[in-house]
Amino acid sequence: MRAFNSNDMDALINSFGEKLLLDNGSAITVIFEQDEIAIQTTEGLIQTTENYFTCRHDQITYDDTFVLNNVQYEIYNIIDDLSGLCNVYYRGLNA
Repeated sequence: MRAFNSNDMDALINSFGEKLLLDNGSAITVIFEQDEIAIQTTEGLIQTTENYFTCRHDQITYDDTFVLNNVQYEIYNIIDDLSGLCNVYYRGLNA
């Protein structure tokens, strides 16, 4: 995949994103997304939603946590597609 330059990343994130305040005090702009996952088993259909956001790869680490809608979240997966942006998967700390 071709990497975005800094101006292209900022244009995308700033056009569609919203601010997210990390617990370390940093504010980053992210695009919130979600995937619906369905698995057919012998017991029936299992459905769930996986939440993630897209942001600049240089703005997030596995150590970061944040509060969203009064729920504390931790990061459990960062998918880097080498474009300069990444998808950051998160879950509730006490989920």
